[in-house]
Amino acid sequence: MLDNARAAAGCLLRHPALAVYDTETTGVTSDDKIIQFGGVILAWDGCENRYKITDHLCTLSNPGIPIPEEASKVNGIYDSDVKDAPPQEDLAHMIQNFFGKAEVVCGYNSIKFDNGFIRRLFKRHLGVDFSPKEQIDALKIAREIIRREELTDGSYKLCNVATYYGVNSGNFHDAMGDVVNTYKIIFSEVNHYNRDYAFPRYADVHIMYQKRFTKSHKIDYTYFDFEYRDRNDKTGTMQKLAHCRYDHYSKSFSPEIKDPVSVANALFAVNE
Repeated sequence: MLDNARAAAGCLLRHPALAVYDTETTGVTSDDKIIQFGGVILAWDGCENRYKITDHLCTLSNPGIPIPEEASKVNGIYDSDVKDAPPQEDLAHMIQNFFGKAEVVCGYNSIKFDNGFIRRLFKRHLGVDFSPKEQIDALKIAREIIRREELTDGSYKLCNVATYYGVNSGNFHDAMGDVVNTYKIIFSEVNHYNRDYAFPRYADVHIMYQKRFTKSHKIDYTYFDFEYRDRNDKTGTMQKLAHCRYDHYSKSFSPEIKDPVSVANALFAVNE
């Protein structure tokens, strides 16, 4: 099953902005609190044909309770570090504002762990729920497309998956450090999925151009240009597929596309 990888690939095609985040906490129970939040907004730049960091949030927060020694040994954050940091209510407002800048929320083990802390924080201080419409959890994808025996100690830890893809930036168990590793992993995982599963005959499949155009609720298009290389082409020539348009209202591609690359794209990328 490749549901998470397929959905992530679709998210990157459909949405121009991603919020990638991580938390450090006083522990792992429902009574524990967030003591550090790190996040970046990645927005698609159609001119440079890549995602770029357009905003970020990195802050400590005073949890209002002592930080256990066991937690400090993991994340290096002590009571003295958060003594004058923003209180939990201020943190809730900052995070809410941050997530409002993107359509997709991303993390590593975020669905099982970090989201719960954000949900309880929002409920406690804002009286609202935290329920992202679309999410990418890099851990779930890793478990679908990487065999356990390929990882150090057979573990899906963030550092091991980052090392597997050759994007290990270090600085683990720091919220912003984990964020940098996470978004690099997500892009690597989607490329891995495209290469080995969505487009098994093709190599170097990537988007050359992407732009979303909205005029009304009935006129909402995303335009794509693709570039790809056929594995069977010994010359390594890059082929181009230009001006593919997806209509978000009718959920159809225009013009009708017959070549295998576009058909595969239609199958995996558009999952609304």
